[in-house]
Amino acid sequence: MKINAFIFLVFLLSLIIAGCGEKDIEDAFIIDEEQHAIIGYDISYGDKVEIPTTVKEIDITTICEGAFMELGITSVVIPDSILRIEDNAFYGNKISNLTLPATLQFLGSNSFANNLIKTLEFSDLYEIGYLPFEGNPLNTINFTGTDVFNTYNRIGFSLANTSVQLIEFEGFTFAWEYSTIVNYDPIYGLDVVIPRNIPVPGIGDIRVTDIGYYAFNNLGINSIALSDTLFSIGGYAFSNNNISTLIIPTNPDNNSMYFHRGAFMNNNLSELDVSIPFEASKDLFKGNSLYDITVNGELGYYAMYYEFMGLITENSFDTEYEFSNSFELVDYYPPYILPVFILNDQVYYIYMEKDFNSTNTSQIIDIYKLDNNELIQIQHFIIEDYSYGYVDSLVLYDGRILLLAYQIPLNADSNTYLPGTVIEFVPDFSSYTVNVLDNVGMRIPRAFTVNESGKIGIIGEGESYEKSSFALFDTSYQKIAQYYCDDYPGCSYDKIEYRDEEFIITGTFQNLGSCVNSICRDELIHVYDESGIIYSTTFEIPGYVETAQLDILEDNSIVMIGVGDYNTIYFRKISASYEIIFENEFYIHDAMISRFSFVIDSYYSFLAYTSVGGESYGAILLFSEDFDFSGVVPMVSEMVDQNLHFLNFGENIVVINDRDPQTLFIVTRLE
Repeated sequence: MKINAFIFLVFLLSLIIAGCGEKDIEDAFIIDEEQHAIIGYDISYGDKVEIPTTVKEIDITTICEGAFMELGITSVVIPDSILRIEDNAFYGNKISNLTLPATLQFLGSNSFANNLIKTLEFSDLYEIGYLPFEGNPLNTINFTGTDVFNTYNRIGFSLANTSVQLIEFEGFTFAWEYSTIVNYDPIYGLDVVIPRNIPVPGIGDIRVTDIGYYAFNNLGINSIALSDTLFSIGGYAFSNNNISTLIIPTNPDNNSMYFHRGAFMNNNLSELDVSIPFEASKDLFKGNSLYDITVNGELGYYAMYYEFMGLITENSFDTEYEFSNSFELVDYYPPYILPVFILNDQVYYIYMEKDFNSTNTSQIIDIYKLDNNELIQIQHFIIEDYSYGYVDSLVLYDGRILLLAYQIPLNADSNTYLPGTVIEFVPDFSSYTVNVLDNVGMRIPRAFTVNESGKIGIIGEGESYEKSSFALFDTSYQKIAQYYCDDYPGCSYDKIEYRDEEFIITGTFQNLGSCVNSICRDELIHVYDESGIIYSTTFEIPGYVETAQLDILEDNSIVMIGVGDYNTIYFRKISASYEIIFENEFYIHDAMISRFSFVIDSYYSFLAYTSVGGESYGAILLFSEDFDFSGVVPMVSEMVDQNLHFLNFGENIVVINDRDPQTLFIVTRLE
């Protein structure tokens, strides 16, 4: 019995020890749950890896960049559930045999480079990065797909000994069934002229329409003359050469060529002008000395693609500015006219809590100060009897802060007439007064300014949203005069500034005849004094436009900037005698440009956004005082969004994202 008890004890102890030593293989994989991706691996779990279909009940579809890089892995089994293998995912390991699932959709750059792969089995692939199998001793390739030409071409494999028919002509290897040059022998010369046609024995001349992937990669090419018969240049086709000049011809159909990823990467290009815009691709000119691309001599078209294509930007957000902090703003509306301003070099933020019993209004006003990149509350006010909806703010020369708002009685609804109100704070925010305006005939005030004599000019909605009016008040907030924009259909005033005793107003109105099946709005400028309108003119715009900036310069000239269809910026400078000094416009391809503009270091600046190739890019677009395109400052990733708007400047740049939740970004210029 003692022996049996001892044996049982040893058996039980062995189970306990074995249990303590067991490892859960799922712990080996570090995952990103949102991306359904593996982002890392603990090599202590073994050098023979089987990629799971799920980890901790999360379906795995992606292997992220560098996830298994240089870990000493000797084998890997990849299931059909994996759709994407990103750049360098298995770079620099000891894998000798590899089978890729037929379900794979994307294979990243150098994803299996510098392994020991001798045998590879794979199927059709179309989205492929740079040389995913470079540096492997491949000697057996088992291709199970049906499109050997496109798959081999994009991977960078030779098409020799495949079903693709090739001929040699003056150094060019030509896949004549596909009208594509797939290789070149540099012994024929380093100054290359692409032929329009290549003769094929028994067939005749075949037009050359495409250059294959890697066709001229890393051959020491000094110059390239492209044929006007070309439609497409494959990925990395001319990368890693010495090309310093590029002329892109127009093909017979009057279309520009399509360039795939990295087609001219790592060359010596320093300037490029095209007559017809081409479609941009990732890293197209990365590694060159290219700062700008012009279209018929004009800058700006590709501004949102500089970072995407790999152009050099003289400034970058990381070197010029520091992303300091961000704050979520709860229940604030409307978002992109937030009362943020600078007083004595100090940034203040006025928060008006949304009251859900009335539309977008508040009885609570909180004052915050930006201190060491933190918002510190310094005042809290509760206004009795009425709720107020914020619309605009001003800092006067004597330090007083004025908020323009509309007033709603607590028992009212959003359809009630909304009296205008100016809430006036003393400079230290210790107290305020509420001044109710007589703005009968102006349903909601929208913007205001105060001239040097203290007169207040206010623009707002008249009888409806698109029938604006202008009202003038004295220093005691008593109405002097009020006028209506009755002569233009759908008249909407946007901006107001003063010049001595005149009030300059810009806006838009509906052009009923210039557009078909779309909304067209043209620009207008009205100048008022106490007697009424003293100047009026309009500017026809081919689409929709909103006023982004209105400035009165020291010489009393007027700068008027509009953003049309979110992708075109219209600049106008008008003299003190109302003559057009000059005009300019810039079309920014694929841009979503914020309708708010500010001046940074004498540059007119705009926030813009685009999305291309599944990635998002944001930038500050800079224009000189003479309305010339001056440059692009790429944004940090935290601030890339189509809903960003500039709010204020000084030592800090204040930017808001008007998504829900709305976010306030604080950005500081570096010394």
